[in-house]
Amino acid sequence: MRTLRGSVSRRSRAGRPGLVDPRGSYEVEQIHKAAPVALRNCVNIAIVAHFPREFSVDIPFWRQNMQQTFVPVRRFKKNTSGRDFVVGDLHGCFTRLGRELEASQFDRSRDRVFAVGDLIDRGFESPAVLDVVRRYDIQSVRGNHEDSIVRWRLCGASDGFVRNNGGGWLLDMAGDERSIDAIVAYMAALPYAIEIETDFGLVGIVHADVPLRSWSKTVEALMQEGIDGKIRSKAIWDRSRWNLRGKRSFGSMRRVAARMLKRFGSGHRGAYGWVEGVAAVIVGHTPSPEPKVSHNVINVDTGAVYGGSLTLLRLDEIPTLLSQGARATPAFSQIAQYLPARKSGQL
Repeated sequence: MRTLRGSVSRRSRAGRPGLVDPRGSYEVEQIHKAAPVALRNCVNIAIVAHFPREFSVDIPFWRQNMQQTFVPVRRFKKNTSGRDFVVGDLHGCFTRLGRELEASQFDRSRDRVFAVGDLIDRGFESPAVLDVVRRYDIQSVRGNHEDSIVRWRLCGASDGFVRNNGGGWLLDMAGDERSIDAIVAYMAALPYAIEIETDFGLVGIVHADVPLRSWSKTVEALMQEGIDGKIRSKAIWDRSRWNLRGKRSFGSMRRVAARMLKRFGSGHRGAYGWVEGVAAVIVGHTPSPEPKVSHNVINVDTGAVYGGSLTLLRLDEIPTLLSQGARATPAFSQIAQYLPARKSGQL
């Protein structure tokens, strides 16, 4: 399986030395100041876990390095040989992802899978995150759940903070420091944004929303800010565009959305219109019973871990989606069926 190994390239468009991986990923070289040198690359380890239902760990990722250097924004060239998919918030629902990719006849040698972040927490398959990333070569942005784990390990956040956020699975791995370090190292290397070149223009991915009207200005801010920067925080936390007051949503998440609006303030909602300089932006973070479209921003978090559907979006269907709206387009034909109700107490 191919790893993201950078080679020295010509100077980037931003004027800084850059890295280009074998598939054309454009990376600007900027090391995450908060991460110790020892955690910048994943170590070779195996996670031993037992999973119910039909999920099994059969990818020996510990035989290969998962080496990535943190850069705030990664760029991928157009996929000229296959299809590109973007999956909504997984939260450890990896079996469902496998089913959807199989139904879509996913071919790892030609197709690519991108994710809007929040790969982990709350779902019972979260401990297998590195195996799944390796299996499907998933390219993900950083979500608030990945960011919380990084802050717990590297910035001193409390165990209670992680457990309350659905990260009890990681705390339960206490004593297996190599496995924990590998997971944290992977998450610390995740970018805040991804750019993908397509036939119809540039497509961006961030976890929650684009804080500024301009994609290029957002990228510039993400590149320059530190881990506690305002734009970075909004990119992984902001729900203002998807104000759920009075609208259908998962009950508990509607209350969370209200708290997020209070945290970030409603005075900024005027900025959440069309994002200039990009054909479309795909986000997650705010779950809804169905995908949502706001101007050229598409929300694909349909609450898989809460009993909702799992959305798998094909990039070449975005123009139809933007012109017709989420309900009237085949772009979401690859939505998973609801899982059977989970037993009380089960994540």
